[in-house]
Amino acid sequence: MMRKVLIGVGIVVVVLIAVVIAVPYLVPAEAIKDRVVAEVKSATGRDLVIKGPVKVTVIPALAVDVQDVAFSNAPGAKHKEMATLKSLQVELKWLPLIGMRAEVDRFVLVDPVIHLEVDRQGKGNWEFGTAKAAASAPAASSGGGATVSEINLGDVRLVNGLFTYDDAQSGASYKIEKANLRVDLPSLDAKFAAKGDLVYNSKKIDIAIDAGKLRDLMEGRLTPVNLAIGGDPLKLAFKGQAATGKQLKVDGDVDLAVPSVKELAAWAGSPIEAREKTMGPLSIKGKVGVAGPRYSFTNAQIALDEIKSTGEVSVDTTGARPSLKGKLDIAALDVNPYLPPEAPPAKDQQAGPTEWSSDPIDVAPLKAADAQFDLSVGSLKVRKIEVGKSVIAALLRNGRLQVDLKEMALYDGKGQGRVVLDGSGPVPAIEQSFDLQGIQVGPLLKAATDSERLTGKGALDYAVNGRGKSQKEIVSSLAGQGKIDFRDGAIKGFDLAEIVQAARDVKSAVTGGLTGSTKQTDFSELTGTFKIVNGIVSNDDLQMKSPLLRVTGKGTVEMPPKTVNYRLEPKLAATTKGQGGKEDATGITVPVIVTGPWHNISYRPDLGAMLKDAATGKAMDALKGAVPIPGGTSDGTTTPSAPSLPNPLKGILGK
Repeated sequence: MMRKVLIGVGIVVVVLIAVVIAVPYLVPAEAIKDRVVAEVKSATGRDLVIKGPVKVTVIPALAVDVQDVAFSNAPGAKHKEMATLKSLQVELKWLPLIGMRAEVDRFVLVDPVIHLEVDRQGKGNWEFGTAKAAASAPAASSGGGATVSEINLGDVRLVNGLFTYDDAQSGASYKIEKANLRVDLPSLDAKFAAKGDLVYNSKKIDIAIDAGKLRDLMEGRLTPVNLAIGGDPLKLAFKGQAATGKQLKVDGDVDLAVPSVKELAAWAGSPIEAREKTMGPLSIKGKVGVAGPRYSFTNAQIALDEIKSTGEVSVDTTGARPSLKGKLDIAALDVNPYLPPEAPPAKDQQAGPTEWSSDPIDVAPLKAADAQFDLSVGSLKVRKIEVGKSVIAALLRNGRLQVDLKEMALYDGKGQGRVVLDGSGPVPAIEQSFDLQGIQVGPLLKAATDSERLTGKGALDYAVNGRGKSQKEIVSSLAGQGKIDFRDGAIKGFDLAEIVQAARDVKSAVTGGLTGSTKQTDFSELTGTFKIVNGIVSNDDLQMKSPLLRVTGKGTVEMPPKTVNYRLEPKLAATTKGQGGKEDATGITVPVIVTGPWHNISYRPDLGAMLKDAATGKAMDALKGAVPIPGGTSDGTTTPSAPSLPNPLKGILGK
């Protein structure tokens, strides 16, 4: 009996061995290869070429080993093949398949090369466009059929991959080399992990991800996710939770560290020009949130070089246009290191005239999105201008941008303002209004224009608006009004009082008193209002008061042609009072005409008007008691003890 059993077992073993040996030869591998090639051609219109052997084994697992595979590219593409593969190794266990579970013991892609391309018409080489592909695709089943309910991955690897992307429209080109990936997924209800690395632009990047249950992630339930990307150009870490399903959900903390923004941009293929010691270290930390079409980044801490800030931003893409809302608080901002160097002034050359641009103004970007953004800066430095704490609120709605300067500390004073750029209509429009109080004008002008022509503490209040399709049209349409009120200052470059008080003759009045680097006209009060119509600024009530001198002025500044036509009338006052003194001073008048283009303004005395005023005889009466004449008393009589000196006004007034 035992002998029969042993003989039976022996026969079974022999049969099994024979089956293991014979089955691979009985499976028509070449027929399978031909069938696969034909189906790919039918579905894509492209050729699949399997140059190497196809090996199929069924014991102890269902395994396929394919060598040297190539998939042809679209006609006219840069590369002959869209994809090539040195080998593909797939091995699945038999028993789990019986229970409708896919348990992959081995899935290895060796040396895959994939070329993605976009042609000049914007079509990607992955778009096959065959009618049969769509027609032959089976309709999604809602139930009733057998499905694979479980996936188990064993040795799943991508080895030494090469991926390229070329866009003929934009000229963009990218290449990822030496890509390696290993996936660990025991089951859909177990933790998922993947780890790999790649080389881009000669820099190696490591990637690692681990998550909770993959089933939860795929079916829309939030599951823990940790992601780490690291290399020389950057380090990025995410720790939180995520879900896919019908819409993407993300909630977690992000930490980005970039050693050099400049080097990162060059590595990414978009180099930027930056001055030394700028666009260096960048750090961004905060909490990121994604809920379908809504994105947020809160509790943000951002540091670039020496600039440190905090803030938050959110984006909603559910409307007709994306809507952005955010705020940013910056402790101190010095933008000078990021500005291009100032061009040195031309030596011994006057700046030439420039024209307003007639190029159309493109306001289309204003309609790309809606936004509400608040910015606060503890201190701001732009070129030589230093601004204290400032608060700005920007609102963009339907193509209309409104920027409100709610608070600004500026050179011992403060200010508020508003700027509006309206691109909602067919013709762009602008509005601007500012109210500056208690500003030290001298340091501000020195910092802004490197000019010291005006000093004093003052106030400026103005509002202006305009519209047009170009800069030239807007300037020609400007309308508005404003006023100035400066106290206890000086106009440098000429001395009006010296012209009246000490001139001996016309020549000395012009050359000695009118201009000079050390000359200045002091004032205790300088006020006036102005109106703007069609780009022309007009003023007729300028008043300047100082001891012994009163100045009035009127004229225009024509912005469209960039010219000035202004007249100043200084008069000697019979009082030493400045601020608060009488405005109707009488005496000698030496009018000064200010004319010319902005780039070459000239100052000249109106001698005809000056001599006409002197001829009336009123000047000498007004001077009595106001100007001490050497060798005389205040009433004009000569004192015996005083030396006889020539009257300093003789050259102008004659007798």
